[in-house]
Amino acid sequence: MNPSEYYKKLNQQCEAVFDESLDQDGLPGDVHDLILNLSDWNRAISQYPSAHLINNAIEQIDMSCLLCLKGLHRQSFKSLRLAIEMICSSIYFSAYNLEYKEWLIGGYDIKWSVLTDKENGILSSRFCNAYFPECSEIVSPNWVQLKRIYRELSEMVHGNNQTWDIESNEIKYNDSLSKKYKGTIKKITIMTNLMFCIRFLCELKDSENDSLDSHINDNLNHIEQIRIKIGGPV
Repeated sequence: MNPSEYYKKLNQQCEAVFDESLDQDGLPGDVHDLILNLSDWNRAISQYPSAHLINNAIEQIDMSCLLCLKGLHRQSFKSLRLAIEMICSSIYFSAYNLEYKEWLIGGYDIKWSVLTDKENGILSSRFCNAYFPECSEIVSPNWVQLKRIYRELSEMVHGNNQTWDIESNEIKYNDSLSKKYKGTIKKITIMTNLMFCIRFLCELKDSENDSLDSHINDNLNHIEQIRIKIGGPV
């Protein structure tokens, strides 16, 4: 078998997994909902220059979903992790404009440890007190959750030993990893809405909130401070 024939065979295997994946679960719908959600946030905060990073995140989520549907799970988790970094960076840079300007010219690197710094990061008490102080009591447990999501994705990206037990060397449908991916999409959707609400909700005009209300209600209705802020019941 020559190299071209070999990779054609791999592609055929990916196409077979893609067809089976579409038959097995509603993953594309969940991912599409997240992308619509991010698009609405992007429009609502378009006055902030760093909002364009949300487009980078959407691109990576699209690619991540396609890779997952084709059975390329490790690669799909890598793209999903990059999407989270882009989402968090869009929020971080909206508050730290100097770093954003430096990043634009290649003088500043995005670092996960900075984005999630306990004292100054996007889920720090300092950050929350500046933008949505009513939510200050909920940032700590959600900081833990965000770090956990990123850690789980990183385990796949870095090839931690236990990840080889759940991913076969063959290209085939993997129900366990598909469910894990779908669950991660849901966690990211909830966390994304929370982080954007903490940073931007108090600064947005009511007219800018309209398209976001359904997303916020669907994902954060259990958080009283946010529910009240968008006009929900006390």
